[in-house]
Amino acid sequence: MIRHSKLLVFLCVCGIMLPAAANAQQHSPVLAQASLGLRAGMGGTYVNRGGATLDLMLTARVRDTPVGALIGGFNIGIQGSTGRTLECLPVEPGGDCAPHFPTLLSAGTLLGVQRGSARTASARIMAGPAYYYGFGAGSALGLQGQLDVATPPVLSAAVVASLRSAVLPDFRGDVLRINSLGLGLRIH
Repeated sequence: MIRHSKLLVFLCVCGIMLPAAANAQQHSPVLAQASLGLRAGMGGTYVNRGGATLDLMLTARVRDTPVGALIGGFNIGIQGSTGRTLECLPVEPGGDCAPHFPTLLSAGTLLGVQRGSARTASARIMAGPAYYYGFGAGSALGLQGQLDVATPPVLSAAVVASLRSAVLPDFRGDVLRINSLGLGLRIH
């Protein structure tokens, strides 16, 4: 029951974001971004904490503010292991080995500020809630944040470097953190 109420809260937050996203389309086109990266997982008793990430994101300008453009967006991603080792970290003396850090599928909303424009280099910082599903390992709500910088676009595409972080306060009783560094493209 608790997981269902968390999902309901998450969906309500997404519903609050929808009017902002609809308003954003009146101000500028939707931008698509894809990036690949490397992750480091922290928290819990796991092995193989390193891995790869893939993040897909749609964003749009909501309105201009004195500090930059307010942007809203939606992202989906996967954070997985780069390989399995035979390393065994005993959970208890004489007990089973600790599991591998979970592969996580995520979906979330973001709200933030962008400095720069569609024709120049830009930097933005965003944060928001996300739902994380660990294939057979459980699920949890979390908070994600992202800082990215983009080059000026050439032929409607800009190179983007991003630093992402997420906190899952209750993933099977553990607090997990995922930090990742990515490189990708933003299509204007």
